[in-house]
Amino acid sequence: MVLNLKQSKALEYAILKNIADGMPYNAKQIDKFNTNSDVSSAINALITSGFVLGGYPPDMAGNWRVNATNITDKGEKFLNDNSPWGKLLNGTKNVASFLTNLK
Repeated sequence: MVLNLKQSKALEYAILKNIADGMPYNAKQIDKFNTNSDVSSAINALITSGFVLGGYPPDMAGNWRVNATNITDKGEKFLNDNSPWGKLLNGTKNVASFLTNLK
């Protein structure tokens, strides 16, 4: 299954949120993302984007060991910006900026 950009970002957010909460991630936890290749791609994207340091690739069951994984400042910003409250705040700022530019 090939994920579109929105689905990929949602999967990356879910994995990063589990790491932040200190919970191991398993691909079977989210039904629509139940293939190891999707999880591996998302993990590789998190590592190459610089959101996490020290991650290990998932094992055959889709589990990713998070005990040695650290979230970077860039990863924290991604979590904050993509949380429900972060999206609301960003949307409000965009509307305010748009209205200011109309004047």
